[in-house]
Amino acid sequence: MIKLNYYEVKDAIKGIGRAYPQIQTIQEDSPIDDIRKYFRKIDTNYLPEVELVFDRFIMEKSAKLTDSMSEVVFGGDGRVFSDRIIHILSKFNIPPYKVYKALIQKRNTEELYKGYNFFMVEKLFYKYLSFNYYEFIDVTDLKNKIPVSIKNLEEYEYLKFEKKRIIRIPSSYNNKFVFTNKFPIEFDLFVIGRFDFTYYVSERLMAEFLEEKITGIDFEKAENLYCEI
Repeated sequence: MIKLNYYEVKDAIKGIGRAYPQIQTIQEDSPIDDIRKYFRKIDTNYLPEVELVFDRFIMEKSAKLTDSMSEVVFGGDGRVFSDRIIHILSKFNIPPYKVYKALIQKRNTEELYKGYNFFMVEKLFYKYLSFNYYEFIDVTDLKNKIPVSIKNLEEYEYLKFEKKRIIRIPSSYNNKFVFTNKFPIEFDLFVIGRFDFTYYVSERLMAEFLEEKITGIDFEKAENLYCEI
């Protein structure tokens, strides 16, 4: 087993103003509310099949504009990125993704900011997990959590999609993710999905972000990613 060389993408706390998250709500009667309802009906580990308009996010008055804007409207479904970030990502090898134009308005003002996007990427790297490494738990009934042995992806997807069971990785694994030797190391960005919605980036993509002085995000060495030899 070897450790993979990736970095976690984290929201910056410094340089974002005095409000975190920077975006905490949406405009009243915004189409974004319909998008949230739509997302609850689909599997957002995959990309939406329809075009979407994110008009508009409300930025707190004490927040500052950054290239990556922290928000609590969608959680792990996607991220609010500037055009600068999207341009950088277009030069790297990343899984299928979609970019939807987004507008940001400062709370209680008429100030409107363009040049932003809602970025979504396929979150399917859980399919490369070494399932026989884990002893999973079935938490469909929170009062009666049941250990369950899953040997491969097919067994997991049968339980999840056919039996409608909610399967989790116990916290005792400390977010350690072990992949099979089929893990596609050529990607510069990925999200595991299902069990974890962290954005992981390669060292070279991180270096590009730093060189271009991208604001609003920090990086931390990922110590929890491993691959079987």
